[in-house]
Amino acid sequence: MTQQLIRRAIALSWFTIGYNLVEGVVSITFGLSDDSISLFGFGLDSLIEVSSGAVVLWRFKSESKHIDADARERRATVIIGFLFI
Repeated sequence: MTQQLIRRAIALSWFTIGYNLVEGVVSITFGLSDDSISLFGFGLDSLIEVSSGAVVLWRFKSESKHIDADARERRATVIIGFLFI
């Protein structure tokens, strides 16, 4: 991958993590205050997406350091699959 694409992927990963973190905290807060199980669950789902975004970020950070990309790709795929189950 070119360095520009790697930087863009890392920036998008950070944006996704930040957005989903805010979305999760707000949803959980309002879900608890309004006794809304569905809103609370939506917030928990957002935190799972934050975890998945962190794995994607870890994966792309390794690309810029020229670490074994194939091994990290496989490991990231397994971790994200586990999170979504």
